[in-house]
Amino acid sequence: MGSDSGSEYDFEYSDASEEEENQNYEVENEYYSAKALVDSGKFKDALTGFNKVVTLDVEGSEWGFKALKQCVIVHWRLKQYDQMMEKYSDLLNLVVQNRVTRNLSESVINSLLDIVSSSSNVEANQELLIRFYNHTLDLLKKAKATERLCFKINLKLGYLFFHAKQFDQLSKVLKRLHKLLSKADTDGKENRNDQTKKQKLNDNSSLFVGSDIDQHRRGTQLLEVYALQIQLYTLQKDNQKLRKIYRKAMETRTAAISHPRVHAIIRECGGKMHMQEHMWENARSDFFEAFKNYDEAGDPRRINCLKYLVLANMLTRSKINPFEGQEAKPFENHDEIKVMTALVDAFLHDEVKKFESILENNRKAIMEDPFISRYITELLRTVRSQVLEKIIKPYTRIALPFISKQLMIPVEEVEELLVTLILDGKVIGHIDQVEQVLILDPRESEGNRKCFAFQQLTHELGRLSTQLKR
Repeated sequence: MGSDSGSEYDFEYSDASEEEENQNYEVENEYYSAKALVDSGKFKDALTGFNKVVTLDVEGSEWGFKALKQCVIVHWRLKQYDQMMEKYSDLLNLVVQNRVTRNLSESVINSLLDIVSSSSNVEANQELLIRFYNHTLDLLKKAKATERLCFKINLKLGYLFFHAKQFDQLSKVLKRLHKLLSKADTDGKENRNDQTKKQKLNDNSSLFVGSDIDQHRRGTQLLEVYALQIQLYTLQKDNQKLRKIYRKAMETRTAAISHPRVHAIIRECGGKMHMQEHMWENARSDFFEAFKNYDEAGDPRRINCLKYLVLANMLTRSKINPFEGQEAKPFENHDEIKVMTALVDAFLHDEVKKFESILENNRKAIMEDPFISRYITELLRTVRSQVLEKIIKPYTRIALPFISKQLMIPVEEVEELLVTLILDGKVIGHIDQVEQVLILDPRESEGNRKCFAFQQLTHELGRLSTQLKR
């Protein structure tokens, strides 16, 4: 009797297990059948299939969750935004109810946010996307989602506000991001204190490995926030705030392992800040680092950054060709870089006429970049000043009209350039405005400087010889 009872129990258990297994197979097959319909472009039929998966998956497990994800994507493709939001709410509710694992929920949510944010019609649907992000954050608060996921979503929302130029909303998001990082930092300190207590008990230094990882993660997240802030302040031309955040970012970068694109953004904006302050050498250094990082990330912005690097390099009056470096060499003959290559060649050979001709013939291509166009006048002054110094080098007196003819600019502009060079201490002399002549200190010409130095040396040797004879 006992044996029969046990057999009956075993039979019933096996039957229930088999039924559950068959149901799982049915749900899985339905899901992949619907996915195949998506691949073949039969979106409406695919939606029917995915909805069937959700219905069959009464427990709201992994397959129903994945089916809801596909529904969101298909409705987005079909521009059925109300239905998309409805399915997305159903998906988030499964997260709130803890029906799926945390790793799966984070992976799917991040995937959906990336898909809707990278679509070609983002600009036309910015308000919808902002609602999409805010809806995600509201429901995830109930689910007590990880700070890492909340950080990522807030960061993406921040970039949406940035591109939509909703700076007031962006400021609120930035405050939230800093608050999340402050909380993480506080929690991290508490964890480290706990680890210190354990170390005293166990004398095991390996316990601190986790805290080091947390510190690197926080540094990485902090750099991502700084990159967003730096772009905002650059756009707003708020140099005071920009300088402050740039300095913090440069201090943080050594303690973080971030994506090269994040570093590139920070250095590019830093370079632009230094350009505004006429700190050409600092700008050149920042643009070089930005270019390298954009190149490493495969970001097309490397081309513009290389142009800025070449511009800053010429403004420093450097005689080093930036295209001789292994980083820039492969781009020397790039269609968008050829003009800058030609400018560098003319600049290095002090060919002012050729330089101005290149600018004139390619004015549209050069001036279409508002950042470069802002410094063309300064660049021309640099080139002309450099050539001017070369022209006057052999002389002690030289007529301004002669210089004017050589540089092909009015005498008034020649006088302005000379005044600047005299005030900067690059030319020692004065201008006779009545005679329109530049009169240089004879000791400051290259030959006379050597002669004067030799005379001084002879005088000193004679004085020493007289003292010794006494």
